[in-house]
Amino acid sequence: MLSLFKPKRKPAETSAATETDEKLRKRSQLVHSFFMRALTKMQTLLRQGDRRCVGGMPLCVHWEITHSCNHRCSYCFQSRSGHQNVSCSLAQAETAIRHIAEANRPAYQVTLLGGEPLIYPHLKELTELLIENLGSRLEVLRIITNGARLPERAALLLDVARRTRLVIEVSVHFEFVNVEKLLAFIRDYSDRLDIELDVMLHPGHTNLMEETVRRLIQLRENHPFGMNIELLREPPTFTALLKDYTPTHFAWAEEARSAFATAAEASPKKSFTKREETGWNFFVEEGDDSGTELAFDNLDSSELQARTGLGFYGMHCIAGGNLLWIRPDGSVRGAICELVPSSCNIFEENPFGKETWIHAVPCILQKCYCSINHRLPKYKSAEEAGAFVAKCRNAQAALATAGRAGS
Repeated sequence: MLSLFKPKRKPAETSAATETDEKLRKRSQLVHSFFMRALTKMQTLLRQGDRRCVGGMPLCVHWEITHSCNHRCSYCFQSRSGHQNVSCSLAQAETAIRHIAEANRPAYQVTLLGGEPLIYPHLKELTELLIENLGSRLEVLRIITNGARLPERAALLLDVARRTRLVIEVSVHFEFVNVEKLLAFIRDYSDRLDIELDVMLHPGHTNLMEETVRRLIQLRENHPFGMNIELLREPPTFTALLKDYTPTHFAWAEEARSAFATAAEASPKKSFTKREETGWNFFVEEGDDSGTELAFDNLDSSELQARTGLGFYGMHCIAGGNLLWIRPDGSVRGAICELVPSSCNIFEENPFGKETWIHAVPCILQKCYCSINHRLPKYKSAEEAGAFVAKCRNAQAALATAGRAGS
């Protein structure tokens, strides 16, 4: 892999080094050109909108069950709220799950995060309630964790994985990570748990980061797990990438992804996850019933954002159609975006029963706040967006009615 720090060159090395720099510069230009073409193609398709209506797409529940965390990363989004120790009670979680099930969607994808979800005291009961209430409609349950509590929660995770498809997504934060504990957990459990690693590209911890990624690549030769390189954003607004990033950081990330992909391809053990180790699949709809999948090798959403900006300024996002964002206090939005107003408190009332729950939101941001929002249907035309909103509302009402009739 490329080193993030260039060693001082001896005079005799100058010519060869200059040639290497020129090759790297040309390679970077080619990569940037590829990303720009990919973005143009995706936006052209996105402007047609995701024409699957409510009943034809999974409801993605993005649930922050707690703001409590055992780490204090310098770049954490939660620092904006002062790391308030707010968590939902078990009774509140039970009410929320009942409301989610009453939406009667044909498929659900639930992500639990925080804070740190593995320190949430009612995690066992919450996962049981999700499985019991959603049943086979629960396509995947994803838990995003910093990994510190994985060993002590292993028995619970194994039990959940036996009952539904579970993905453990580990955010590797080099300000706090215990690398030896993480590697040991992968060795012990990757044959039984679906593990994905999101390695934070931290310019302040390059030696530890490079060594850890090198060991992960070696580990992947015999153990099935996924790995991605994630980019950090600048506090306090978290709208721009860290100012310390240089083109060399992005080149290193690309090299690391490529090396990991090579190890994964050569390994006799393939990962459980549908998301491949280094790829990124982008789903759009071009007609009422026909779908198109764009797959990009060695590409993830963070890298795409870094190279192109990936903004949807002037377009209309359909909030609430296929995304439910729940905060620890119970407030809910139909997108992970502060432009979307909070609809209600899901611990007290059902958002899907509100006529205004599904609505169009005009985007005024140069960059999308969260890559999860990329899956939202988007329209260039306000009229087309309004027509799709009406279609989604009618479909949701029909599903809820059918659910009540069948209960």
